[in-house]
Amino acid sequence: MLPGAGNGTFGAAVAVPDDGSQPAAVAVADFDGDGSLDLAVSQYYDSYVSLHRGAGTTTFGPPAAHFSSRWSSTIVAADLDGDDLPDLAVGQDYHGPTGSPDVLLVLPNQGPALLGFADEVTLRWPAQCLALSYNVYRGAISELVDANSNGLPDGGYGECLNEIDPDLTDRALLDDEIPTSGDGFFYLATAVELGGEQSLGATSGGFERLSGLPCP
Repeated sequence: MLPGAGNGTFGAAVAVPDDGSQPAAVAVADFDGDGSLDLAVSQYYDSYVSLHRGAGTTTFGPPAAHFSSRWSSTIVAADLDGDDLPDLAVGQDYHGPTGSPDVLLVLPNQGPALLGFADEVTLRWPAQCLALSYNVYRGAISELVDANSNGLPDGGYGECLNEIDPDLTDRALLDDEIPTSGDGFFYLATAVELGGEQSLGATSGGFERLSGLPCP
């Protein structure tokens, strides 16, 4: 960040606390309603949106909220639902060989709770032909470690969340678990047919994803 002097010139660069991510774009607005501007940052390769609360000076706090997503390349702040609170529109793309199509994601601001995703997230996915139910996995982004360099995370893709959503036939799941500070969650949803659980898809490198702790 370059602090302005009010006369067309700027001072020395001030670093914003980072968590080792790869920022792609920034949106500026008062997201938490405290009168100071905050920063919403889309992370490209690390697949989430982070939010830095402003102190009303040239300093910003560390990432306070994360929303797990696909690679996010653009982000815009605006009051999209007419409630006088700045929301976020995030452009997401995926360059893997078997990825789902590019999407535009809207994150509504829920007041002091910040954009909703600080406290809960509702996952939704399209219907899969022949699916009888769906399995959902959740894991921490920090656990996506590939120490053996085989193209897959050593610990798999997290835990099964079916126990928190007893209606296995729907195509949505509400998760109010909050990740630890400086981390975020990723999610995978897969269809279950007569023959059992179907594929978790493939990574951007073409490796088939394997679940670490299969759903019962």
